[in-house]
Formats: sequence, structure tokens, C-alpha cells
Amino acid sequence: MWFHLTTIHLYLPNADTVSETLHSEEFIDLVNRHGGQASYVLECPEQPFEFNYLTAWDSEEDADAFFESEMYKEFLSDVQPHLISPLCERRFEVMGAVERV
Repeated sequence: MWFHLTTIHLYLPNADTVSETLHSEEFIDLVNRHGGQASYVLECPEQPFEFNYLTAWDSEEDADAFFESEMYKEFLSDVQPHLISPLCERRFEVMGAVERV
């Protein structure tokens, strides 16, 4: 299993629009259509300009297909002018206890 974590720092007036997009049925359906198992928007009450978007995937290939989709690219393009700092995107492979190195 794979997790993909995107950290987004925005100018405050734009935070509601981004939150609405990440919570939208259209965006969630897109994740599911690309094989996503779950998606979560982590909002920090102490830092209202910070969002973490966490998605879970069975395979790295499924995650790559979503993050290369036109809708995700459009989302990034729309968000770009409102960022305080560049997006931070990280991938994590989830390993069970027996798989530890």
C-alpha cells in the first residue's frame, strides 16, 4: 500500500476554495476511479492556512495515474497563484510489522 501526502500553505482568503475542492464529490470520485482507497483532508486549527491532503493507494502506479490526471493538474494550476510556499508532495510505502528492515 502507498500513501501520498501533499502539504499546501495558502494565503487565508483562498483556503475555503481549496478546502471545498478537496472535499468535493467530484475530486473524491476521481481518486476512487484511479484506484484510491481513501482520501483525507487534514486541516490544522492552529494553522488555518495549512492543509495536508492524504490519499491511500494499493499501488504506486494507481497513485501516479491520479497525480498525472488532468483534473489534478488543473487543481494545481488553480492553487499555484495562492500559495505561500511551494507544495510539498511526499510518498510513503506502507509496510507491515513483518516487513520491517
